[in-house]
Amino acid sequence: SISQLLDKLVDQVIEVSNAERGFIILLSDNEPKVAVGRNLHKENLADALDLFSDSIVSQVIKEQKALIISDALQDETFKTSVSVVQLQLSSVMCLPLRDRGKLLGVLYVGNSRINSLFDNQSLKLLTIFAAQASLLLQNALLVNDLVLDKQQLAERIDELQYSGIIG
Repeated sequence: SISQLLDKLVDQVIEVSNAERGFIILLSDNEPKVAVGRNLHKENLADALDLFSDSIVSQVIKEQKALIISDALQDETFKTSVSVVQLQLSSVMCLPLRDRGKLLGVLYVGNSRINSLFDNQSLKLLTIFAAQASLLLQNALLVNDLVLDKQQLAERIDELQYSGIIG
């Protein structure tokens, strides 16, 4: 299933980036919602909403540009953010997920123990994973649309069937 593929993708992202946790956050009615939240032990995070910085995600959504933060607690833009302070965030990297120019959401990885964990090489690598995630999400949306179309057609056929006509 798509959700299992996204879980595996985030597990690989965490592994190659040495992050503690990773997320795929999708836009639903312009509101960010966690689609996948995983930790380095390849477990789903039950409290995923409380484990990433919403201010960092908001900035990436607004600017639609990747962001690398070496030490979030010392970063001028984010050091006063409630989520950064509560999570004691050190290294964070967040990338937009796009499909044909449309923003689907973001790929986010973070680590609270190591400063300057992510660099431009990490960004290049995660850009590849972001492209894969975007393709998976695009395919999931297409499949969902096809299922809905099939249901609507079946309902329409049922409405148009004439029973009892002898020809």
